[in-house]
Amino acid sequence: MDRSTHRRPPPDLAGLARAQGAIGIGPIAKPADLPAAIAQGIAHVRAGKVCIIDVIVRPEYSSGVVAGLTGEMAAPNRGVGERGA
Repeated sequence: MDRSTHRRPPPDLAGLARAQGAIGIGPIAKPADLPAAIAQGIAHVRAGKVCIIDVIVRPEYSSGVVAGLTGEMAAPNRGVGERGA
């Protein structure tokens, strides 16, 4: 199978959170919906609950965007079991 053309549906992280007993918000697809979702998530966390906000990110997103916005280098991906110094 040519993986470059095969697209899988994105995982429903909010649904997975709910299945584990946490609060799941989303998936959030529109940037305009994000502030309300964050406010709702903060309220749940302040109430002592675990909350996951599932945000859909465009495929062309890259960690370089974060570096450009924050002026910091993005952390490299680490393998399982590796720890930062």
